[in-house]
Amino acid sequence: MTHSETGIISWLKPIEAGFQSAVDWVFQNIFFYEICGFPIIVLWLITAAVFFTFRLGFINIRLFKHGIKVIAGKYSSPDDPGEVTHFQAFTAAVSATVGLGNIAGVAVVSIVVLFTDFPRRNDKTGGGAEFHRYACFRDVHS
Repeated sequence: MTHSETGIISWLKPIEAGFQSAVDWVFQNIFFYEICGFPIIVLWLITAAVFFTFRLGFINIRLFKHGIKVIAGKYSSPDDPGEVTHFQAFTAAVSATVGLGNIAGVAVVSIVVLFTDFPRRNDKTGGGAEFHRYACFRDVHS
């Protein structure tokens, strides 16, 4: 490490120490605090799903059949411009969403494993986290 890199790292240490207590609080009280056996973040997501289902008039149920018809191409004609069908657009969007979710999930787990001893304290991560912890960071916490 050069002298300038050492200066930057020493300058960042107090900032890291200041944020560490806030990050620990978020992990303990938001992600892994349990109510009735469920993490509070799961209950929050369920609450949001129920709220928006009622607020939007059960649109996820009412228009499900319509969505299937659109994907099947019932409302398109051969004269429409473009080369991509509704189904191709749908599958591309789903694959992009799932792929981005996987990349983001691995990135978050990797950062958590790298900068905390989280998995060793409270191991509620899945097999993917275990694999990436071993593959990428096996020398960090040893």
